Amino acid sequence: MEIKIYKIWDTERQLFFKGGWSNNDSDYSKGGKTWNRLKDVKNCLRGHITDFARLENRQWSEVWINNIPESWEVIELSSETGERRFKAKGLYPLTKDEII
Repeated sequence: MEIKIYKIWDTERQLFFKGGWSNNDSDYSKGGKTWNRLKDVKNCLRGHITDFARLENRQWSEVWINNIPESWEVIELSSETGERRFKAKGLYPLTKDEII
């Protein structure tokens, strides 16, 4: 049975993210947080997306801003395939219109 774990690596700080929805220097460490499912990593990343309504020309419109840092990588460690890295920002589209 394949076992996978996930971590978020900040390439600029050279540290792992400890989780949560803020992005302060205190939110990083050498060990960071480990997730067992990609779904849980995405939930953490979702907190770094601004989604709100804005009044424009007397009409409400949704605003979707992907604030996930460019320097974040998600590292997937698999017992069968080894290590795989990908951009954390790529797990979410840049705009809500791109959601499939």
